[in-house]
Amino acid sequence: MLLGRPVRIDLASVQRKLVAGGRGGYCYEHNLLFRSVLEVLGFRSYAGRVLWGRDGTSMPPRTHMMLLVELDHMRYLADVGFGGMTLSAPR
Repeated sequence: MLLGRPVRIDLASVQRKLVAGGRGGYCYEHNLLFRSVLEVLGFRSYAGRVLWGRDGTSMPPRTHMMLLVELDHMRYLADVGFGGMTLSAPR
């Protein structure tokens, strides 16, 4: 993206980049790959807002992809693309 090249987010391109190429990527890429597995199992995905560092007076646009996973009648946000400063276990 910084080089002005398009970021391809079709499943085959994302798998090639992240799995075969061993590279990192954006939330949409990481969660798209994870979602492809979860959707086969019947889970849903949502667009989200990142509120980190905001004062709460205005609502930012939905610019982040996250997944909602329901397991044993409990709902969890599953987000494999947010970065290293996040929770690493269900809460």
